[in-house]
Amino acid sequence: MDENNKIDKNGILEFIKNNKILLAILFFVVFILFIDDNNLFVRITQKREIRELKTEIEAYKKQIERDEKLIQELDDDSLLKEHIAREKYFMRQEDEDIFIYR
Repeated sequence: MDENNKIDKNGILEFIKNNKILLAILFFVVFILFIDDNNLFVRITQKREIRELKTEIEAYKKQIERDEKLIQELDDDSLLKEHIAREKYFMRQEDEDIFIYR
């Protein structure tokens, strides 16, 4: 048993002596993929977040375009202003009564 153990230790030491560059590269790859602050898992998570945020940005841009169009229409059309004020904000003229049905 002692001889097998000694042979295994000699084999491992011999492998390390012969393949120092390979071991250094292996250590570097393991460090970059798993140990570093910007490891593979963190980068994948960050890319997913970036993709979601870009989608959210596009949705906000579309909402801004719709709102700008509505603002332009409201500036141009006073009847539309009155229509929206009456429907959304329940505004009325002084001599009117409003009944709300839900």
